[in-house]
Amino acid sequence: MVQNVLENAKNAILSTENIIGSAKNIKNSDIEMRPLDNSTLEEIADIICGDSLSAKYYNGDESYSNKFYRKGSQLSKFFNNAGLDAFHDGSTRKTWTLDQLIKYNNDPSLIKMILLRLANPLEYHNIEVNNIIIEEMNQILFAEGYEISLNANVPYIQDVNTKIPNKEVSKNKKHFDKVCFNDLVDDPKLFKVLEFRWNEVEICSSNGAYLSTIILLGSILEGVLLFIVQKNPKESNMCKSAPKDKNMKVLKFKDWTLETLINVTHDCGWIGKDVKDFNIILRDYRNLVHPRKQLDDDTFPDEDTCRICVDVVHAALNDLKKIFIV
Repeated sequence: MVQNVLENAKNAILSTENIIGSAKNIKNSDIEMRPLDNSTLEEIADIICGDSLSAKYYNGDESYSNKFYRKGSQLSKFFNNAGLDAFHDGSTRKTWTLDQLIKYNNDPSLIKMILLRLANPLEYHNIEVNNIIIEEMNQILFAEGYEISLNANVPYIQDVNTKIPNKEVSKNKKHFDKVCFNDLVDDPKLFKVLEFRWNEVEICSSNGAYLSTIILLGSILEGVLLFIVQKNPKESNMCKSAPKDKNMKVLKFKDWTLETLINVTHDCGWIGKDVKDFNIILRDYRNLVHPRKQLDDDTFPDEDTCRICVDVVHAALNDLKKIFIV
């Protein structure tokens, strides 16, 4: 009898020590955040409202998919549960939610409260839904350098760079061939932007963020092609595929889309047809930056798709260098 009491007391002490240890780990891992980019806030607003996730994870059971969705009154309750005074005014849910995030972003500690509540199991009372929410959040927050995890069912935020890399994964990751932009671009400011984005490509691809990598690749290609047409305005504007308004006047270069830039550089003889065709595919993948597009296409790029897109960008730049090398 006495032995059982002692054993129970010992287990209670060990349990308490584990809880205290978990709390210490959370305190040590949690960080002071910086303000988030507006594009990140927009994606977070989408998760809070839940329209896209409710459709994406619909499995025939509305009670399950509705766990992702928040009505206007539920949006108010969400922010209140995060410790903030916010009451939905009846306006468009996504617009209102984004406005709240932008307002609270002036104090990153308040945004942190929102993120932690969004990842809190108490919001869902469903382990699977909670895990999906955290996974979706981490896809977005990775570009900001943050990651959310759970410790004893308590969410906390840590810097991605503080994580110990998985050696088995890391040793198989290969960096892409470096691009030498100064062979094509003589604008120092644009060169700096392109270099920065290529470094981001390597970071994203090395960590399995393949969709983010492809979106960045599309932006790099767009930046280079726009520079080329701006440096060659006469040929570009006279090209048959140059975009025109209803009065048949050629649009300003800043209004040209990536597809237009690809078509014009091909029609001007600056990139080959094979490169053009593959770059149109890259353009389509780049448009997955829009959640609705990804939802409609049901597409989730993997490492092989990512590498193909890298090769496509390399091919386009190689064609351009044959003509425009500085």
